[in-house]
Amino acid sequence: MDHLRPKPVQESDHQLIEKILAGRKDLFNSLILRYQDYAFTIAIRILKNKEEAEEAAQDAFVKAFRSLKYFNHKAKF
Repeated sequence: MDHLRPKPVQESDHQLIEKILAGRKDLFNSLILRYQDYAFTIAIRILKNKEEAEEAAQDAFVKAFRSLKYFNHKAKF
């Protein structure tokens, strides 16, 4: 099934964000692929529950997507 998983785009976070804001919303998946393990690791350390950590990480990505137009381009994603 790994062959069905989209490959991450090799652009910088800032380049991806600019393209997403220009209408390529499908590219947000590339940011998720880059940061899903990191987000889950932080959430599991805080929540100490796998299901809650998965939900928290997913919620964080949804919130990030909705707030992307306010992204501070001097910051890291």
